[in-house]
Parts: sequence; C-alpha cells; structure tokens
Amino acid sequence: MKRISLACALVLHPLASQGADLEVKPTMGASVVTYKTEYPLDGEHTNNNALMLEPSLRTSYTSRALKAALTLKNTSVLQSKNSSELDKSFTDVNFNSNLGLWDQRIQFNAQSSRTHRASFAGDAGLTDPILNAEELSTVQSNNASLSFTPKRPDYVGVSLRAQVGESRTQNNPTSFNPDGDLNSDNLNFNASIYQGHAIKQLYWTLSGDHLETKRSGQDDFTRRSLQARLGFALYQDWHIIAVGSDYDNEGVSNGAGPNNVDSKSYGAGLEWRKDSGRYIGITYNKFKQLNNESNYVGVDLSWPFSSRTAVQASYDKRFFGDNYNLSLNHNNRTWRTRLGYNKGLTSYSQLQLVPGDPLVLVCPQGSVDGSGCFFPDSPGYEPKPDEVQVNIPTLRQELTDEIILRENAYFNLGYNRSKLLINLNYNYGYMDYLESSRSQRNRSLELSATYKLGGRTDLKLANSYVRTDSIEGSYGQEVRRYSVTLNRNVSKAANLSLTLRYLEREAEDVSRNLEDTRLTLNYIYRF
Repeated sequence: MKRISLACALVLHPLASQGADLEVKPTMGASVVTYKTEYPLDGEHTNNNALMLEPSLRTSYTSRALKAALTLKNTSVLQSKNSSELDKSFTDVNFNSNLGLWDQRIQFNAQSSRTHRASFAGDAGLTDPILNAEELSTVQSNNASLSFTPKRPDYVGVSLRAQVGESRTQNNPTSFNPDGDLNSDNLNFNASIYQGHAIKQLYWTLSGDHLETKRSGQDDFTRRSLQARLGFALYQDWHIIAVGSDYDNEGVSNGAGPNNVDSKSYGAGLEWRKDSGRYIGITYNKFKQLNNESNYVGVDLSWPFSSRTAVQASYDKRFFGDNYNLSLNHNNRTWRTRLGYNKGLTSYSQLQLVPGDPLVLVCPQGSVDGSGCFFPDSPGYEPKPDEVQVNIPTLRQELTDEIILRENAYFNLGYNRSKLLINLNYNYGYMDYLESSRSQRNRSLELSATYKLGGRTDLKLANSYVRTDSIEGSYGQEVRRYSVTLNRNVSKAANLSLTLRYLEREAEDVSRNLEDTRLTLNYIYRF
C-alpha cells in the first residue's frame, strides 16, 4: 500500500505543481416541512411535521492537466410523529474528474456517484426523503474512460476510446421493483479511422463499437457494430458515396430471441458535402435480416447553420424496422430550443456509460437550490468536472438489468429575458423490455415560470404531469404536481424560500392512489 501511495504521489506531483487551484465550499440546508397525505381508497390521512437537514461539501481541484470535483451531501429527516418508522438518513456522493495529456489528445475521465431514487420510473418526482421514503433505492455507478483523438491529421486519423463501468442498486423490500437488485458490469471499446485534412478528393470513415454487459442472474449481453462510409468527389461539393453497416446483438434471452436482433445494410448514392460536419446524403440500400431482404432509401443529414444552431437527421433500417433519428438545437439570447427523436437497443447500466438523453441544463455540482444553473450557448457544450448535466424532464428507466428497445422523443423550450424565465419540457418514452415480454410508455410535460420581483426576490410557478401507461404486463399511473415558491436571497451567502406544493397520484392499483399537500420553509447558507 505504501508503494502504491508513493507511486501515485510521484505521478500527481507534476500535475499539482502546475498552478493548481483547490476550492472547498461547504453548504448547510435546513427545511421545516408540514404536510398532509391522504389515501382515498380507505379514507386514511396523515398529518405530520418534519425537519430535513442537508449539509453538503463541494470540493473542486483545477490544474493545467487535471480537473476534479467531489460533492458529498447528507440528508437527514426527523419526523414529529412515528419518528421510529419515518426518520431517514442517507448520503449522496458525486465525483467527476478529467485528465488531459499530450495537448489534450489523450483524455482520461473518471466518475462515481451514489444516489437515491425511485425504482419505478413513474415515481420519479414523487418519491422523496419525506413521501414514500421507504421506496427509495440506493444506486451506485462507477465509470472510467480513456480516449485518444489526434489533432488535424494530415492523411489518416485514428480515434480510440475505451470505457468501463459498473452499476449496483440496493432496493428496499417495499420498493416497486419486480426484478430485484441491479448488478452489472460494462466494457465498451470503439475506434474510428478517417481521412486527414490533406486529402481533398476522397474521404472515408470506418468505425467499430464493441460493448459487453455482464449481468447477475441473466445472460451476458454483447453488442457489436461496424459502420463504413466512403466518398469520391464528382464535381465541387458533390460526391458519390458507398455506405454499409453491420449490427450484431447476442444474449437477449427471451422475447426477440438471440437470432433476429442482428441486421446488415449496404448501399450507394449521392452526397452534397461542405466538410466533415456539413453534409446531406441520399443512398439506395439493401437490408438483410436472417433470410429476409428488402430495399430502402436512406437519408443522412448533418448541418450546423451557425455556432448556435445545428440539425442532424437520418433514416435507415435495423432489426426492429424503420430507424429514425433527429436532433435540432437552436440558441439565441432569448430562446433555447431542443427537439429530438431516437431509438435503439440499450439497458439502464449502458445508459450510465453512454448517456442517451439530451443535454438541457448545466448546474454546479452539489447545487441544492438550482442557483447557478444555465442553458449552454452551444449545442455541443461539454460540462466541466465541477458541473453536472440536468436532463429535463426526467423520464428514467426502471432499475433493471434487462435489455430494452428504447424509443425517445423530446422537446425543450426555454425563454430568458429581463425578469422572466420560462421552461417548457415534453418527453415521450416507449420501453420494450425484450426479455420479460412487457412494454411501458412514459409521457411527461413540465411548465415553469420564474419572475424576478426585485434584485433579491423571485417568484416561481411550476406544473408537471407524468403518465405511465400499462402495456403488456407493465404498470400504469398518473402523477400531477403543482407548486408555487417565493425565494429571497437574504445575503450573498444565505437564501430563504417558502414553497406550497400539491401532488396527486392516480394508479391502476387504487391502493397506491394518494394526495399530498406540503408547505416547506427552506434555508440555505453557503460558508
């Protein structure tokens, strides 16, 4: 152990001596909550008061090569009634780091998080440390990646990336999770070869991806893909192109079966291409799956109109049928717009390794009141180690190792001018759980408006609606939430807010129906 510690110290010493900056920010949050929860089925109701303490410590380290951030947050709930059953205490941890070497050509990233969330996707935003706290599950995710990207290669460019990750959950016995605890390990390799900037009349891109998921109690899952694109210049920006793809999936133990989740496609066509990031291509393709063959016209579009606006769209075929992808981002001083649609084979643990949701909002790591959050000006904004991305609204997958065919559509609209900030978010998700032959549809709509009453006072109104539809053995419910918050910056270090919230859940299992009314006085002090 001493040798390992000494070796780490020798390696990190040059990094720490390059003008390093260490910042430690402790914060104390305290909330007094009075609430009433009603259960319409049996007419029972609960009136109670609670004290919630949320001390947190946010630490960030920045040097020329290394950037890291660690946030520790403890949540303790003390109830005035039934305290022996309702009192809770747990700690969330979030760590992010980035090490850039060789003029940022080599990147090493490490992340670790320990959070508490609802096992059932439809209860996101409902289950919290006070309401149904016994249904919270502990989620631990650890990920690391190492990548190499050359800087403007002359003739041939090679990019490499390796990722490892693990996901663990510990569910309470009363939590809604028919699949039990999650225990999976992921390993992902991807590589791409492409032409350098000195080659003008010819371009090519060959990329491959290999992902393995080892699952406890289920078959291991392996996903491989190979994609190729070759173009020859005809006249000015016009090119003849040839494209091909091969997708191979192994380990889906039921439902779709192990053989019919593979597909191959190849074709040729024309493309108008300004550079590697701006092109429009149309191809005629042959699609193969098992003994079935068909032809289709494929489309591939990537066009950044400016540094603030970009659109990407494509159409091809996969084993599940038509495959559409769309991403539209537009920003200006007043408006922020995100629009997108995608579909693919994945799992909960794979999404921790390769996120599939749109980046909407960026917040300081450990932010407990949403202060300091902002919309990124660029669609390709990369969060810093001491920042976290917030995907709004949050439509989560269930905590399960199962392989899912995930369809996701989203629309996010933000308006920010003078004293008024408005956010409108819609998300649609359809999850087909291939191994248990069940499906689930989630829809979420969120609207919020914040108005500055003065230099230190804000008024916020928020409404949200989440619907989970029961399809083929899944579970259905609706959750509506309304709140109004008056927020006051007492000083540069202190913040005081008062929130009135009403929440209602209507479920197919009527025993889960409830109404919750809550008044919260929250005080935050930053040392």
